[in-house]
Formats: sequence, structure tokens, C-alpha cells
Amino acid sequence: MSNSADRQSDSPADRRSDSPSAAPSATPSATPAAAPADTPADTPSATPSDSASSGRRVYVLLLLAAAAALLFVNSRNFRSRQGASHPAVGQLSPALRLEPCAFVDSPLSPAAAEGRVVLGNFWGTWCPPCREEFPHLAALRQRFASNERFLFVSVSCEMSEDPADFQRLPEETRRYLQAERMTFPVYCDPADRFRRALLGVLRQEDFAYPTTVVVGTDGRIRGVWRGYRSGDERDMANLVEQSLAAS
Repeated sequence: MSNSADRQSDSPADRRSDSPSAAPSATPSATPAAAPADTPADTPSATPSDSASSGRRVYVLLLLAAAAALLFVNSRNFRSRQGASHPAVGQLSPALRLEPCAFVDSPLSPAAAEGRVVLGNFWGTWCPPCREEFPHLAALRQRFASNERFLFVSVSCEMSEDPADFQRLPEETRRYLQAERMTFPVYCDPADRFRRALLGVLRQEDFAYPTTVVVGTDGRIRGVWRGYRSGDERDMANLVEQSLAAS
């Protein structure tokens, strides 16, 4: 939501009409006429238009300062509600049902998550923060790969609801993984079924990319990250370790 302020037009400067100066008397004089006094140099003076312009500058600066302060506060509030501090922590995760997308042939069913700590990452090849985060999560997956009680679920998401985008999704995902030299299983979420259910649990209107969710062995959400900020992967790994230790 953007706020706009009506602009005030500059008030015109006072107009001064030039009146002709009185002509010297044409009557001859026996003595020379007195030399005119030196005219003092014009000194700048504030006009109504200058005052109005200065007032507008102060008003704009105050608006910018208020906007910056609000952005800072909202950013801190957003970060404070990430990870294990997210309001959805403790809620039951929706049942995990996903379709194969790349380097996997079988769907993912709820049975695959039973008794396991799950890290689910929803991302897109078209999403710059997702691409920045991707190698860090691939390293996290490799770190816990030997633990059978850990399940890494990577979900490639289309850019829009256009059916053509979904049809291109498997090939685009495969090409991206090959370029990154990675071949682990990646799933997709037809018609946003799982994402819509997850949004209901998160109590949010829009799905952010990337979104990462850690779910404990009891099926309850342990942490949620919307978007990506450098260092998030360390918090995710710590939470996975804690969840594995607690199970």
C-alpha cells in the first residue's frame, strides 16, 4: 500500500511593477546637481515561495524517516517470527502427498514421513532467493543423508497457475539440477494441493518462495522459514539436530 501526499504548488513571488523614476528638473541650475547616493547592493531575502519549498523538503524528509523506521521495525518483527519462533510451531503438518518431478519415479506419501524428522523446501528455478539458498540446503541434505530418521523433501514449484508452467516444470527442474550437478529426488505439488493445506496451518494468505518447514517425528511443525537470509541454513541444521535428538 503506497501513500501519496498532495503536492502544494509554489506560491508566486510578489510582482513588483516598475514605475518610472521622476525625471530631473529641466530648469538650468548655477550649481552642479548633487551626485546620486550610491545604491546599496541587493541582498537575497526569503520569499513566500522559498518558505513553502523549505517546508515541503522538511515534510518529505520526515516522511522518509518514518518509512525507514517502519521498515526496520517490520523487518525485525518478521525475522523474530521465523524458524522455531514462527506462530505455527506446534501445529500438525498436513499429510505429505506429492508427485514425482525430477530424478524420482514414485509419488511421496504420508507413510514416508512416519517417525522421521522432515525438512521440506518449496522453491522454484525462477526464484533468485531460492537459487541462492539451494546449494546450502543441498549441503544440509548431504550432512544428514546417513540418518534414516531424517527425510529431505525438495519441492519444485511453478511460477504461476498457468497449466503450461506446470507442464514445463519437470524438464526445467531437471536441467537446473544437472547444471548444479545434483541428482537427488525432487517432487512437485499439482494444483498447489499441499501448499494450500500448509497455508491454512501457517495462517497466511500468500505462499512465499522459498519456504522451508521442519516437522518433528510426531508430525508437528518445529520451524518455518519464509524467504531466505544468509545463515538460515545453520538455524535449520541446528533445529534438525535438536529434533532428531528429542525423538
